[in-house]
Amino acid sequence: MTKDVTDATFNDDVVERSKSIPVVVDLWAPWCGPCRALTPVLERVADDCADQFELVKINIDENPNIANQLGARSIPLVIAFKDGQPISQFVGAQPEGAIREFIGALAPSQGDLLVEDAERAIQQGRTGDAETILKAALAEQPHQAKAPLMLAQLLADRGSLDEAMTVLDKADPSPQVEQLRSALRLSVANDLDLDDLRSRAAAGNAEAAVQLGNALHAQGDNDAALQTLLEAVQNNPRDSENPAKQAMLDLFNVLGSSDPLVRNYRSKLARTLH
Repeated sequence: MTKDVTDATFNDDVVERSKSIPVVVDLWAPWCGPCRALTPVLERVADDCADQFELVKINIDENPNIANQLGARSIPLVIAFKDGQPISQFVGAQPEGAIREFIGALAPSQGDLLVEDAERAIQQGRTGDAETILKAALAEQPHQAKAPLMLAQLLADRGSLDEAMTVLDKADPSPQVEQLRSALRLSVANDLDLDDLRSRAAAGNAEAAVQLGNALHAQGDNDAALQTLLEAVQNNPRDSENPAKQAMLDLFNVLGSSDPLVRNYRSKLARTLH
């Protein structure tokens, strides 16, 4: 059954759902004649290929925000989402053969299938096998979305932080890649002498302040971590290479823009720098 999606449910029903199975979005309106011709064909293909994708509909008259975001200047507009991103689209009524070809292109690639194998290996505790499979997936499909994130996390978990960062540096930019990169930079905070770090940070050592901030974050004291880093920035606000500034940005990235601490310290950092 085709699901009706709204402005409010789009993120869950399309963006998030497409991370599990491709989602095909049919943007239509009741007054659109070609839409009425296209929708039954889409539904027939969806019935025949129910295990390959999910079909959803968006009435652009009732949901103008998403329609505008998706660029629905002409309808019917059909957009395929996969791994949270739009990957292909067509405009106007199409013959059934063309639609089936459009859907067929959504089938998992060899890289996608290897990632699924790696996920099963991780679930079974075979992390070494998973690393090998993920490297093969990236060799097969360098722009595969999940593989670099999974591989970087596995490498970091076994202590190969530099190798993990190299994997992320080669990955296509995305919020997920940036968040993991920030988290890995903050993770090097174990087995540190906090009293020594406090003394050196108080004396103006920015590197010590970064280590102390990372350690406090690892302990869950993000307020103290951000305050420590902010003071290190305030000691030398004109230094664009100050590592404490980057550490604050990393922590903002990890905590997320909705966190009250992030809003508070982002303002303080802006005042310090400007």
